[in-house]
Amino acid sequence: MCLIYFPTRAHNRAVAAIRAPDSSKGFYTTTEAARLARVPIRRLYAWKREGIVMPTLEVRRLDGRESVGYTFEGLVYLRVVRMLRDYASLEKSVIAATHLHERCGPPGPKWADARIKREGGELLVLIGDEWKGTVATRRGQKVMPEILFGETFEQLQRRADALLIPAEYQPFVEINPSIRSGHPVLCGTSLESIVLYKMRHRGKTYTEIAKEYPFVTARQIKGAVAFENELTAAAA
Repeated sequence: MCLIYFPTRAHNRAVAAIRAPDSSKGFYTTTEAARLARVPIRRLYAWKREGIVMPTLEVRRLDGRESVGYTFEGLVYLRVVRMLRDYASLEKSVIAATHLHERCGPPGPKWADARIKREGGELLVLIGDEWKGTVATRRGQKVMPEILFGETFEQLQRRADALLIPAEYQPFVEINPSIRSGHPVLCGTSLESIVLYKMRHRGKTYTEIAKEYPFVTARQIKGAVAFENELTAAAA
C-alpha cells in the first residue's frame, strides 16, 4: 500500500491510502502524470521531494527494471489538487482533495454529488444537499457561497475521466485505465492520441494520418491532436 499525503503534524489525518492496483488501474510515469494532470513537471518533482504527493504504484518490467508511477486514482487526485491551487494554498488543496477521496471513494458517479466550497480562506468538501442549504447573510441579503467545479463534477456521473479531459475534447478522447494502461485513446478505440500528435508534429497532414487509420475520421484526429497540444502547453 502506498500513500498520498501532506506531512504536517497538524494534519496527519489528511492521508489518502490508495491500494496497490491491478492491471486495470492504469499506470502513469511522473512525466505522463504531470502532463495529464496539467502540473508542470518541475512542480510535481518538487511535490515528490517534499513528500506531498507520492507515486502510488511500483511495477517490475520484463527486463527486470522497476518503475514507479501513479494509478488512475492518483492521477485524478493530482488533477484535483492542481485545480484547487488556483483558489487556495497547497496545504489546503491537498487536505480538500484527500477529504473528497475519503468521502466519495474512487473517481466516479458519487463524485457528481460533491461540491467544493470556498469560504474565506478555507475549502470545504460538501456532499449531496449539504451545499444547497449553505448561505451567508450579508446586510440582510442571502448570498450563495462560492461553489467550485460544480458542472465539471456533475460530468463524473457519466465518465470517470471528466476531470482529466475538458468537455470540448470528450467526444474525441477518453481515458480508461483498462485500455492502454490508462493513456488517452480515441473514443471507442485503443489508438493513443499521443501517436496522432507525434505524427502531426512530424509533418503529416490530417488527411495522411486518416489514410493510415481509416477507422477514425479527420475530425476525431483533429480533436485528439488539439487535446494533446493543450496538455503540452499546460504542463510546460
